[in-house]
Amino acid sequence: MGKRLFFAVSLACTLNSSILLGAKYHSLGLIYEDPRTIPGFKRAEIKVSKALPPAVDNSADMPPVGDQGAQGSCTGWGTAYYYKTHQEKIEHGWSADEAAHQFSPAFVYNHINGGVDNGSTIWEAFDLICKHGCANMADFPYNELDYTTWPPEAVYDSAIYYRSQEKYYFPLQDDAGVLELKQRLYDGDVPVIGINVFENFDNIESYDTIFCVVDVNF
Repeated sequence: MGKRLFFAVSLACTLNSSILLGAKYHSLGLIYEDPRTIPGFKRAEIKVSKALPPAVDNSADMPPVGDQGAQGSCTGWGTAYYYKTHQEKIEHGWSADEAAHQFSPAFVYNHINGGVDNGSTIWEAFDLICKHGCANMADFPYNELDYTTWPPEAVYDSAIYYRSQEKYYFPLQDDAGVLELKQRLYDGDVPVIGINVFENFDNIESYDTIFCVVDVNF
């Protein structure tokens, strides 16, 4: 309780899994919605330090890398599995390697997708976590073939203990926003980020492991 959720907004975000075709590609699923137009989504006021370090590493407080499979549930993975798992790991000091301490993308995505596997918004995911909390993977496991099942009552009873209170966003379209993101990372947070995804994302080895959404001259 009492925890804040941060969404770092890049340019218009990728919509759904139909954008990338073929079995070798990962599914997507973030539906972009301008947070400035959403009541209750606050602009984060982040004070940037004069001298930030050249690098930080928060990976020790993250769960193992997961796989959403063919489902368009990346919003659920970003908000529940990664962000909420990290948040509760920091608060409780427990291991993020156990299913009981990893938070379920299915709990979030299955509630907010409208019964179809066509993606969802960050706003809906954060709103759900603030109102109902989030179930862990032991109580409500992820199944890439099931995007409609809701949990039994007992799971809601346990999820409610992991509510957050407020939802914040900040933009990444300029250098000031990037500095704000660096500050959040330096402060030990791991904000959810929405980005465009193109074919080179799944062929990153062919691009010197550098992903960008426009041509860049080095």
